[in-house]
Amino acid sequence: MVLMVIHGFFGSNQNGSFLGEIYRFDIIHNRSSSCCAVASENRGFDSKKLVRTGIYSKIRHPMYLGFILWIIGFPLFMQSFITLASSVIWIPQIMYWKISEESKLEEMYKEYREYKKRTWF
Repeated sequence: MVLMVIHGFFGSNQNGSFLGEIYRFDIIHNRSSSCCAVASENRGFDSKKLVRTGIYSKIRHPMYLGFILWIIGFPLFMQSFITLASSVIWIPQIMYWKISEESKLEEMYKEYREYKKRTWF
């Protein structure tokens, strides 16, 4: 019921609803802000040890990769091609976060360069 009301108010992309495009763009913008805040906090883990187990044994930045896939996949699912075009803004920003984080990690952990050679993204 709630989805029907939201869909009725914002319209589908097939009808070209401008409010719908603003709504979808706002969702992506708010998610990027919250991911940035979560990524910048340092709570609940031991920063003296490089984690190389689990998903980190294959991918160095699973959150960033997932977020990039979400930035591309959500607009495709919603058929919101204007919002998809905004990925040109968000993906370089995520890559900047990744590169700046990796430079800090290389300074903190001497084994990080070897870890980078064995993992993707």
